[in-house]
Amino acid sequence: MLAGLHEVCFSPGSLAENTAAMVAAIANPLVDAISHPGNPAFPVDQREVVRAAVACRKLLEINNSSFRIRTGSAEPCATLARICAEEGALVVCGSDAHYWRDVGNVSTALDVIEAAGIRKDHVVNASVRGFDEFIGMRKAARQAVAPSA
Repeated sequence: MLAGLHEVCFSPGSLAENTAAMVAAIANPLVDAISHPGNPAFPVDQREVVRAAVACRKLLEINNSSFRIRTGSAEPCATLARICAEEGALVVCGSDAHYWRDVGNVSTALDVIEAAGIRKDHVVNASVRGFDEFIGMRKAARQAVAPSA
């Protein structure tokens, strides 16, 4: 399950409010990943978010559509990716396609991941094996708190 802050659902809060919301989502045992955490509409303390993700073994998404549809995403996404590399966070790379021709297009997101120095083994969907291992770990964690999940 991916959780994310979206303008269509509610208005952005302060840096502290947005950070608290994202950290709370990360701590939720049913959430596996945070979608587009570099969205500039919802500024967060990125280091705090990344550290929470590392502590909870959750994913932070770097998605290609952010660079096209979320104006101003390039810098916060690049900064987030650098912090992920520094802190050893796990990430997931996706297209988050909002248009059929963009399905599977992760070219910009991969450039950002590479430039940041995120290790390939920290990109859980860089291989089927890595993705399967993460999904297995998360399934076991969810079942420990919610057996029907």
